[in-house]
Amino acid sequence: MIPLTCSENKPKLVIVWRITETCNLSCWFCEYNKILTKKRLSVPHSDVNRFYELLLKIQQKTNREIMLSWIGGEPFCWQPIWELSKSIKEKGKLQVSVTTNGVLLSTKDIRKQAFDTFDEITFSVDGYRTNHDDTRMHKGLYNNILESIEYFRKMKLKTGLGPLIRVNTIILRQNLNYLDLFIDELNDYGVNEISFNILGSNNLPESKANEKLSNEDMSLFVANLERLRNKYTTNQIKILGSKEYFSLLINKTDNFSNNKKKCNFGNDFLFIDQNGFIAPCDNTTNDFKVHISSITTIPEFLRLPDKFSRDNDAGIFQACSNCSNTNLYGKFQKRENSE
Repeated sequence: MIPLTCSENKPKLVIVWRITETCNLSCWFCEYNKILTKKRLSVPHSDVNRFYELLLKIQQKTNREIMLSWIGGEPFCWQPIWELSKSIKEKGKLQVSVTTNGVLLSTKDIRKQAFDTFDEITFSVDGYRTNHDDTRMHKGLYNNILESIEYFRKMKLKTGLGPLIRVNTIILRQNLNYLDLFIDELNDYGVNEISFNILGSNNLPESKANEKLSNEDMSLFVANLERLRNKYTTNQIKILGSKEYFSLLINKTDNFSNNKKKCNFGNDFLFIDQNGFIAPCDNTTNDFKVHISSITTIPEFLRLPDKFSRDNDAGIFQACSNCSNTNLYGKFQKRENSE
């Protein structure tokens, strides 16, 4: 097991935290759709603040890059996000990022605050123009997101600084004929990276079942992505995803059962859910059952990968035996055009 205390030769440690289940949109594919009648949990501010202070000490001890990445729900529906993220930024030790639907980044003042606060901003954009607005059931949202991205691009040109801008999109049938237009427009507006998720099959409305791609369609989609990868120069948009990840996307359209994937058990990536449970990925928080309240010292945190590995060796969990952890398969891997 590679120790977390190794610093200079280690990649950034990314900790993704679902800080709230609350959302302000009614996306038909999402379990956090605001019209669903369910209890919505949010992490207490005090819990996040305490754990963040521990991470500061860990960063100082290990001298390793650490990024806290907020997701939801919609993270900007969690009121403490601005105060806490600004505090992280001001102390300058940890990086902070956010994945957002963009609804609340609608004014110049808010966009300026986001520009000054976050190291990375990922917009969830699930289609070209009206396709996105229809999917998100929010008219004008696509243009609002482009306005935010354009603002960030101009500020980066003016200051020479600013956050990395990424778009993450769910692959839908309605977008197959617009892929070139979609990525071209994102590139023109200054998006740095684009990543992709497959549409899940759980609880899909019957009227939307045809949006899920067949194996043949997904193979064509991936081939077009590879073609587009070679279209853009070094300073243009990067299409993220390893060859293995794209193979996973194709296989999942046929309900392919993956072999157990070799996992690094939290050495480079950790996930914390809305209940405060921490695990190697979002699929395993219920299996490992480690709550952040039980991690109060640097040694306890640094021992997490060994603990996760030992617990898994004691009995392979279902999520691990059929691994679909997108990060582990290289969802965010950068590849050169020649690869």
